[in-house]
Amino acid sequence: MVASKEPRAETTRRAILDSAADEFSRRGYSRVNISDIVAGAQVSKGALHFHFPSKLELAEAVIDEKRRLFREAVAETFTRRLSGLESVMDIFFATGRRFVENRMVQAGVRLTVEIGRDTDVLRDSQAEWTGVLGGLIERATVEGDVRGDHTPDGLSRILTSIMFGLGDYADPRDPARFLLDIQHAWELVLPGVVPADKLPYFVHLVQRRGRHEIRELTSSPVAIS
Repeated sequence: MVASKEPRAETTRRAILDSAADEFSRRGYSRVNISDIVAGAQVSKGALHFHFPSKLELAEAVIDEKRRLFREAVAETFTRRLSGLESVMDIFFATGRRFVENRMVQAGVRLTVEIGRDTDVLRDSQAEWTGVLGGLIERATVEGDVRGDHTPDGLSRILTSIMFGLGDYADPRDPARFLLDIQHAWELVLPGVVPADKLPYFVHLVQRRGRHEIRELTSSPVAIS
């Protein structure tokens, strides 16, 4: 009997999260009411409050889903066994693609900014990014792809700020623009961090990756899930 209830409970929870992501991504935290989410999920308010006692806890659950999807992108990057700096660039594009293709990610990015300053969410999200990027930048410095006059912590903080800013500024209705902005950001950053003899390689790499991502995006419909 218990086993038969668990799948339905998870289905209900997923429907609520998906409805919340749709509403939050379009209208933000303050303009969305619980009744809007209930209507989209086609569940009762009691069912919603069983899984998420408050709107804030529901928003934080959406953010957690976004962070889970970003962690998947990072894990996929690590399986590719790229160099340190190539891995950092790959993470930017991989998470960028998840942003343009997934409503949950769009909602999570928006909510991280909107409610993050009043909770620990923004700080924790930024700390997670700087931790991952800092380790890769340290490796990139050893590999000779990042100049030694930059500290991994300092550079990772700057790159994290760039990515968070791009996500906050992005318009999900223009996904190709967002991916192009990632490419342009790297074209601006690379001359300041990469040794001169390696600069042409990395500039060509980011331009090629940007063209590839935009071509992939525009050659088939974006599947917003």
